[in-house]
Amino acid sequence: MASRQSGGSGYSRRIILLALGIVVVVIGYTYGWNYAADRLVAEANARVAALNASGRRANCENAEARGYPFRIGLFCRSIMYVDAPSGVAVRAGAFRSAAQVYQPQRVVGEFDGPAIIEFPGINALEVSWEEMRASSRLASPRPDIVSVEANKIAIGPDSAPAGQRPAASADRAEFHIRPAGTGSDVAWRFERLSLDPDLLGQGTLPLISGEADLHFPVDPVPAFSGRGLRGLATVVNSMVIRTAGNETAARVEGPFSTDEAGLIDAELSLSVENPQVFAQIMAELFPAARDQIRLAVAGAAMLGDNPSLPMRISKGRVSIGFLNLGTLPPL
Repeated sequence: MASRQSGGSGYSRRIILLALGIVVVVIGYTYGWNYAADRLVAEANARVAALNASGRRANCENAEARGYPFRIGLFCRSIMYVDAPSGVAVRAGAFRSAAQVYQPQRVVGEFDGPAIIEFPGINALEVSWEEMRASSRLASPRPDIVSVEANKIAIGPDSAPAGQRPAASADRAEFHIRPAGTGSDVAWRFERLSLDPDLLGQGTLPLISGEADLHFPVDPVPAFSGRGLRGLATVVNSMVIRTAGNETAARVEGPFSTDEAGLIDAELSLSVENPQVFAQIMAELFPAARDQIRLAVAGAAMLGDNPSLPMRISKGRVSIGFLNLGTLPPL
C-alpha cells in the first residue's frame, strides 16, 4: 500500500513539474515576444524619425506590433511618405505586416487603398485596388527580393469626380526587384490593361497584357528617391506587349537610358508576331500615320512571320525603321 502511494506521489510530482515548466516557458516566450515587439515598434519609429530629419516627411500612424503568439508584424493605421526634393509623395491607408517568429526574415504585408501618389510634372493620382500584397526576404544591406502584387487596379486623377471612368485600369499587376551585383534586376507583369480613350486622343487601343525583365547596372532605388529615373541607364532584357486575346505581340530588347533632362535615348530591337494584326492596331493607335505604318509593316512582313525591326529613341523622338512615330515627353 505504501509503495502505491509513493508511486502516485511521484507521478503527481512529475505532472506538477511539467505544468510549472510549461508555465515558465510560456511566460518566457511571452516576455521575449513583447520585447521583440517593442524593438520592432521602436525601430520603425526611429526610421521614420530619421527620414523626417533628412528633409523628407514620413509617418506610420499609430504604429503597433501584432501577431502574438506565432507571428509578429507592424501595423499602421495609415502611411505617408513625402520627398520634397524629388517631388514624389505617397499617402495610403492601413498597412499590415507579419513574419513567422521562427522565420523573421520572410515578411509579408498588405496595403489598404486608395493611395494618393504625386510625381513631378503631373497632377496627383489616385490608385485604388481590391487587394495588394507585398513580400520580402530581408537581408543586409538590401533585401534579397521585394515583390508586390495587386488585383483590380484603377488609376485616375485625384481630383476626378466620383464615378468617373479611371484613366487606366488592369485586372492584375506584379512588380519584383532583387539585387544583382552593384545593380538590380526589375520585373513586372500586368494583365488586361485598359486606357481611357481621352488619353489616346484620336487613337484607340484594345485590352493589352505584358511583362518586362530589366537590369539596372546601378541600384535604381536610391536614385529614384532623389531625382526619379533621370540619369539612369538600364538594359531591357525582354519587354513584351500583347493583346489580351493573344492575336499579336511585340517584343523589345536593348539598352535604354534617360538624361538629366528626362529625355529618353534607346537603341532597341522590335520583333512582331502576326505583323498584319499588329499593323492594324498601330494604325488605330496612330491614325495620322496609318499609311506609313501599313507600308512599314508590309515591308517588314516580307522578312517572315516574326520580323525584327530597329527601334530608336533619340532625345524622346521615336522611330521604327524609317517611320517616325512622334516624341515622348520627359520623365
